[in-house]
Amino acid sequence: MNKQLSMLVIGQGVLKTKNEVGSLCTILTNNYCEETHDLFQNPKLKNLLLAGILLDTHNLNVTSSFVTRRDAEAILLLSVGSSPDYKYELFEQS
Repeated sequence: MNKQLSMLVIGQGVLKTKNEVGSLCTILTNNYCEETHDLFQNPKLKNLLLAGILLDTHNLNVTSSFVTRRDAEAILLLSVGSSPDYKYELFEQS
């Protein structure tokens, strides 16, 4: 059976960062990591979340006000199995 992720977002403000993270994708990564670890076996979903965090945090630029420790931890989690320079390659493609 083909497993697919289905998300429905209704209205504004369903997900809020409350300035705790630089990217909403970090919140999604944390939520899915705790609840459904199997989703992280899908490389397309991992790349989508990874790309969102990298774009929102300006490639984890430490001089940016958008970067938090939680964002960096989510990047590490999502990049398991990728080359060390993958985040730079992905950011350059965006």
